[in-house]
Amino acid sequence: MLFKRLLPYISIFLVIQTLLRLSLLGRSLFEIEFSTPEILMVIGKGLWFDLITMSFFLLPIAFYNLVLPAKKHGASLDRKIEAALR
Repeated sequence: MLFKRLLPYISIFLVIQTLLRLSLLGRSLFEIEFSTPEILMVIGKGLWFDLITMSFFLLPIAFYNLVLPAKKHGASLDRKIEAALR
């Protein structure tokens, strides 16, 4: 249940970070020569960094969802807080 509630945040964060990383890589491709293994290494290290960073951003959201009683999930206040966090 908790993963299902965190999935939108995870996907939004990873998509934005991947697009940012690819745009910066594309911008620097014309200035610096990269080989395919180096590009894959940069993307892999970037994904690892993004996963670690995302875990720290998700801590308050996960804590909120764990503390909130199950019967309050989807209530008016919960929907407003979820909308504000997105």
